[in-house]
Amino acid sequence: MHTHIAVFLELGNDYVYSLNKQITAIIVGAKKVRVYMVAKEGFPFQDYRQYLQQLAENDLRLKERTHFDDVIKSRLGIKIWGPTPSTNAWFDFENDVLWTLSEDDQKSLLEVLKNIKDKWAK
Repeated sequence: MHTHIAVFLELGNDYVYSLNKQITAIIVGAKKVRVYMVAKEGFPFQDYRQYLQQLAENDLRLKERTHFDDVIKSRLGIKIWGPTPSTNAWFDFENDVLWTLSEDDQKSLLEVLKNIKDKWAK
């Protein structure tokens, strides 16, 4: 499933991003999990899905722990060790992509970015 929306974010006076959103799915156990992504126009969403899958399976080691796998397991009712992390959005600054497990959170991210754009435009 692919959904497209454009929101323009100006950084300074001369740097413009057009943001796209997309819904993709990863598989955890036998269950499908929807992931709601936001990235700049031209971002290779389908290519990035493999990294989300690896994060969900705790097979990808990053500079810092994301707890993405624990949040997914907790939402699916799979027991995890320790408390459930409260993280609800993740950012990959090197690849300019954000993602969440909720469509409402995705909409909130887009709204926040639009508000920043509007404030900077003044």
